[in-house]
Amino acid sequence: MFSLFLMPFLAQAPPSLVPDYFFFWAPLPIALVLTEKSKRNLKTLRRNKTVLVVTSIVIFSILPFLAAAAGDRQILGTALSITDASAKACFINTRVTDTTVYGYIGRAQMDYTKLLLCGSGECGEAAMANMQLMREAGLDVREVVIPGEHSFVEINIDGKWMIPTGSAMINMTTLVNQRLVDPGSLSYMIAIEGNSFVELTSQYVPTDTITIVVTKNGEPLTDIQVSLVRSGPLSAQLPDAGRYFRTDVNGTVTLHLGKPRFIGQYQGTDEFYWIYVNNRKTIYNVTSTGTGLSRLVDVPLK
Repeated sequence: MFSLFLMPFLAQAPPSLVPDYFFFWAPLPIALVLTEKSKRNLKTLRRNKTVLVVTSIVIFSILPFLAAAAGDRQILGTALSITDASAKACFINTRVTDTTVYGYIGRAQMDYTKLLLCGSGECGEAAMANMQLMREAGLDVREVVIPGEHSFVEINIDGKWMIPTGSAMINMTTLVNQRLVDPGSLSYMIAIEGNSFVELTSQYVPTDTITIVVTKNGEPLTDIQVSLVRSGPLSAQLPDAGRYFRTDVNGTVTLHLGKPRFIGQYQGTDEFYWIYVNNRKTIYNVTSTGTGLSRLVDVPLK
C-alpha cells in the first residue's frame, strides 16, 4: 500500500529533510540505474538526451502513483474476497496500521492520496484510510472522535457497533475503560455521520448537561457557531476541529460533558473549556462534575 522501504528513513529524518510529497524521490534508484547503463554508451546518451530526460520525468512523476494505486487495489481486492464482516474489517484495519508510520514528520494531513504515497500520519489519517477502504469493501462504518485525543472507526456488525483492533473486535465499553485508565477520563466523544455528528459521551460515562444561551441585547441569536476549547497537553476543540455547535431558534446549544480528569503525562490539561462564539473567545468557561448536574451558561454578546 505504501512505499515501505522509505518509511524507516521518513520516520526518523529531521523535518527539513522531509518536504511534502517526499515520495517523489522514491524512483531515484531507478534513475541511477538508467544513468549507470547510459555511461556504457556515451554517444547514445548524448543523442538521446531528450528521451532520457522525458523518461526520468515520467518515472519520477507517475511511478509512485501507480505503485500506490496498485497497493490500494490489492488490499481492497483481498478484503472483498473475505465474506465475514468482522474478519474483513480486522484485515483492513491491520493492513492500514502496519503500513502507516505514526508521527508528525511528513504527515499526510488527512490527504488520502498523500497517505497512500508517503504513509505518514496519526490516528486521524489511519481512521480516514480505514473509512475509505471499509466503505469500498461494503462495510457499514463510521468514524468516532474523542476531540484532541483519538480517532478510530466503528463497524456495524449485526446491529452492534464494534471496533476492529488487530485480529479481534472489541465494543466501545472496552475502549472507554481503557481511556479511563490513560489518560484518565473521557470528557467528550462523537460519531461522525456525513456532515453531522452524534454525541456518544453520555452512553458510556456519567455526564453533566451543559446548556449555553447566546444572546444580544436580550434577544437569542439563531444559527451561531459555538465551540469549546481546552488547553494543555491534550488540547481540544469541541465538538471537533473544524466542526461547531449551532444555536437553535432559542439561541441555545445543549451538550453532555464528562468530567475531565487527566493523569500521568497528561496532567496539566485544563479541566474546563473556554466558550468560543463565531471563533471568538468569550470570558465564559464550563466544566463538568460528571454527576448528572445541569448547568445553564448565559453568553451575552455586545
